[in-house]
Amino acid sequence: MRLFGLSLLVLALLAAEAAQAGYVLYYRVFGNWTVVCERDMASGTKACTMSTPPPQLSGGMERLKITETGPDAFRLTAEMAPWADPAQPLSLRVDGHTPHPVTAKRWGPVVWEGGAAAILIGQMASGRTTLLRSHDQTGGPRDESFDLTGFAPALTALRQNLRAHGIVGGK
Repeated sequence: MRLFGLSLLVLALLAAEAAQAGYVLYYRVFGNWTVVCERDMASGTKACTMSTPPPQLSGGMERLKITETGPDAFRLTAEMAPWADPAQPLSLRVDGHTPHPVTAKRWGPVVWEGGAAAILIGQMASGRTTLLRSHDQTGGPRDESFDLTGFAPALTALRQNLRAHGIVGGK
């Protein structure tokens, strides 16, 4: 009887874990950028994102992530570095263009949306390097550089997959 109960518990745990699994619809690395589209098995929700650095180099901690939330409406997020002080300014700059500041939050990613995201993504598509500037607890600036190799084809693949999987409509 005890063995039967233990077997049921193990089966229940395996079933719960399987229910949380997702199905990968698309996965491809473009230089320093990765595009992933997946469907959540429990809810059926589909999502596509592009991120850097690629998962094999980041240990699963993507620092920059982009998705298109509607036709030509983008969302760019940056994960805060553990040493970053959220009370200090944070900005993203492409090559020699003007930095785009954003208000940091105590926890979680910082977000650029709307016009700021569109400008940044347009600059990134033809740029070479993106610089994320934050400040540490002493107030000193800390810069992280992200190579834009592969960005333009990754963006094209992201947009094509968002439409192919019915996540975003339009051209």
